[in-house]
Amino acid sequence: MIRPNAIIVTFASALLAVAAVIAYLTKESDGKRAVELSGKELRDSDVKISTFSRHMKIINWNWFNSDRASAGNTQRDSAIYLDTIYFVNPSRSPILWHDTTVVRGQVFIDFMSAPWRLVDQPEYQEHSTNSKLEYEAVIAAPKGEIEPTWLIRQFRYVDTFQPDNGRSQAGLRIPYHADLVSLVLDFSELSARQLPSDVACRVRRPEVGSPKLVDSACVSATGTFDPAVFTATLTGIAAGSQVILEWSWPK
Repeated sequence: MIRPNAIIVTFASALLAVAAVIAYLTKESDGKRAVELSGKELRDSDVKISTFSRHMKIINWNWFNSDRASAGNTQRDSAIYLDTIYFVNPSRSPILWHDTTVVRGQVFIDFMSAPWRLVDQPEYQEHSTNSKLEYEAVIAAPKGEIEPTWLIRQFRYVDTFQPDNGRSQAGLRIPYHADLVSLVLDFSELSARQLPSDVACRVRRPEVGSPKLVDSACVSATGTFDPAVFTATLTGIAAGSQVILEWSWPK
């Protein structure tokens, strides 16, 4: 792991800008494609991620102050996560990604830049951590020697689980080994009085021979020129790791 530098952060920001444009152009068509999907299913032994960028925009957050988080509040916490994933694809053929996302609250697929289908109806439990979304997507093979295999997806989360003592977190589970992980935590939709002053970053890695997760320190999330935006950039993240950004709301 290394500290973010100007080159890496600029590169990650450029990827996110490209992702936003492509995602906008494709969002109307991708969710309604054919149910029959085919491709080579990804295996841990032969798949790696070269770059995984996630832009997490917090749309509204009702629990920013525990004193105001009364039982009568009906406004839901919500966020939009835009992912840009570049795969190392040694077979250079279409690949079938079977993915399961487990969250607290509800999760919806807004769009994907690939044909996809739900494997089963989403499970949802109010105020729990057991809500699950399971889907398959076919990621196209590269067309040329230098073109990567990539996927852009956008998830929308509605969080119904109150944070503990005014603390909140957002994060990313890495499905395969990733050379570069870049996260942007964006509070620009919130009012200035709701903005946290600092964001902590940590990595939870699966411990070999144990089902438990071990916390590993990572660089603190760095505030950008915009006080409402924080970034974290890491390298060499093992499959199954979680990168977590955590913050406290102002009292």
